[in-house]
Amino acid sequence: MKFNSEEDSYNAYNSYALAKGFGIRKSAKTYNINKEVTRRLFLCSCEGKSDKLFLFQERKRQRLEYRCGCMAHIKFKISNEIREVCDSMMCIVIP
Repeated sequence: MKFNSEEDSYNAYNSYALAKGFGIRKSAKTYNINKEVTRRLFLCSCEGKSDKLFLFQERKRQRLEYRCGCMAHIKFKISNEIREVCDSMMCIVIP
């Protein structure tokens, strides 16, 4: 798949994710020598694990723990102002 902008690629993956039942968030960028973005990574919002040390610290506001280690992601490669998918892994949602 090819996209014209980073925003188009984000919107396409976000609409796919919502249809499948999960949310996404923006992650890492890779830059070239001229400080132009060459790769962009979008992750499932449940990707990763929280640090066990911080689970029991006192906080001003209690928050739910929602990270479960989901590995869904998509990587976009940007070359000649055209964004294309170079790697992807989709989320499996179990109700």
